[in-house]
Amino acid sequence: MVPLSVCLGPRLILRESAPEPRLDSFAADFGWEKVEYPEDLQAGTLREVVWEGYDLGLHYLIDDVTECPYIYFSADMSHTAQALTQMATDHLHVYGRAELLSAFDTARGAAERRRTLLMAALGSSHTLDDALYQRIRDAAHAPEPELRRAAVYAASYSPSVRYKPLLALLSADDPDPAVRLDAGLMLDAINEVGTGGV
Repeated sequence: MVPLSVCLGPRLILRESAPEPRLDSFAADFGWEKVEYPEDLQAGTLREVVWEGYDLGLHYLIDDVTECPYIYFSADMSHTAQALTQMATDHLHVYGRAELLSAFDTARGAAERRRTLLMAALGSSHTLDDALYQRIRDAAHAPEPELRRAAVYAASYSPSVRYKPLLALLSADDPDPAVRLDAGLMLDAINEVGTGGV
C-alpha cells in the first residue's frame, strides 16, 4: 500500500506479456530490493511486486480487467517519480500515452472501443487528465451499453470529482439497469473515498 503522501508517477503499460525478468534486470542495475505482495482475494488486492530503493519504489502489477501488465513509480518527490518514469519509458517496452488515446479514437466496434478505452484509462496518470476525461465522457454517451459500462469503470483508474455529474446522470437515467447500478456504485465510491478535489 502506497502512503497518501507519496508522489506517484503515471502508469506505464508494458508490451511484453511476461515482463518480470526484464524488470528484475532493470531494477538490479540500481540495487533495488524486490518485495512481493501476494494477491489477497478477501482484501480485494492484486499481486504486486515492488522493487524498493531509497525513498522510491517501482511497482509492477497485472490489471485484472484488461489483463495488461503495468508499472508505476512512487517517490517522496514528484520530480523524482517523473524522472524515473521517463527513464523507464526510454529503456522498457511500453505503450505511449498518445498511442493509447489514438487507439481508442480509431477503434471500430463496441468491443474494440471498450478494450482501448480501458487501456487508455489504465495507461494514464493517477490523477485525471483532460484528454482521458473527454474520451470517457464521450463513451458514457455511446449507444452501446457495454461501452457505457466501460466508461464508468474507466473512471475508477483516476477517480475525480469531475466525474460526479456524469455518474449521477447515468445512475439515474441510463436505460440499462447494469449501467445504472455500476454508475451508482462508482459515484458512492468517489463520495466515500474522496479525491482531494481533483
